[in-house]
This record gives sequence, C-alpha cells and structure tokens, in this order.
Amino acid sequence: VNKSKPGLAVHIDRKKAGGLGVAGGQIGQQLRRSLFGEKAGIFKKDGEDYDINVRFDEKNRLSTASLLDQYIVFRDQASGKIKEIPISAIVDMDNSVSFSAIKHKELRRVVTVYSAVLAGYNANEVVDHVKESMIGFDGIPADVDYAFTGEVAEQEANMYFYWYFNSIPSPIRSLSFFQFY
Repeated sequence: VNKSKPGLAVHIDRKKAGGLGVAGGQIGQQLRRSLFGEKAGIFKKDGEDYDINVRFDEKNRLSTASLLDQYIVFRDQASGKIKEIPISAIVDMDNSVSFSAIKHKELRRVVTVYSAVLAGYNANEVVDHVKESMIGFDGIPADVDYAFTGEVAEQEANMYFYWYFNSIPSPIRSLSFFQFY
C-alpha cells in the first residue's frame, strides 16, 4: 500500500447547489464522465463490436481547471428553461494524499495489509506477537479499527464453533444440529 498517492478531494456546497437546482449526483456523474468516460455507442467492423467511450483527453483529465470549467446542463422543472450551471460555482477542490489501495466494505474505508509468513515460523505465533505489540501502541486514532483476518480468523471461527458445539449437552446436540429432510 502506497500511503502517499495524490488525490483530489471534491467538496460540494450543497446549500448553493440545491438553491440552483443541481443535485450532488449530477456533479459526480459529470466529473466521472470526464475522467473515466461513458459509453456513447458501438462501432461494428468485420462482425466485431467495439464500444465507443467518450471522455476528456489526457491533458484535460489532469487539469483541475478543465474539470471545473464544465457546466451542468438541465431543464429547470419550475420554469421549463434550460439551465447551465458551472461546476466551479458549486464545488471546491483540494489536493490530498491518501492510500493507494482503499477499498470500501459496508460503506467504510478498508485497507488490507498482507504478509507472508517465512518458512520455519508459525502463522499463529506471528499473529499473537503482532497482537501483543499492538496492545501498548497508542499511535492509532480513536476512529480507526483493525482486525486480523485470513487463516487466523478462520481458525478462531472454527474454534468458536467447536467450543459452542461441545458446550451443548450431548442428547440435544445430536437432535438439533443434524436434521435431514
């Protein structure tokens, strides 16, 4: 994970955008189309289909000024007139630095750090050592959580099931878990 990947944070002035009749989704779609493109059609040649994607050229994709110098065009429902609202009037952009591999799980940002265990070492012992080291570490912000996943998490889940299964009295165990219909 590269933790210094440059990015661009877009802050929408929702009050101003709402007053002008522009939804945040419209702004996001417009910027996304500019950067990543949108399917505009299909080109057919010699029995093959080729998607036609339209997006900004590379020079304009890399220019903040070009991204902001676009208009959201729509028909105003109240007056029926065509409106053109410049994106620069309703958003602010800031340069930012972030992780290169942030994924989302249940709307939360997740960064997964992988590591192989060298030959001769036991994965459980390595994880236990890391867990012990993390106990005294106070450099993690309060709003950041961490968890150990992978082989160790699967073993813990299996051990919990095993513990739970063996804690049930045997006459009930044989009746409640293995019923076939």
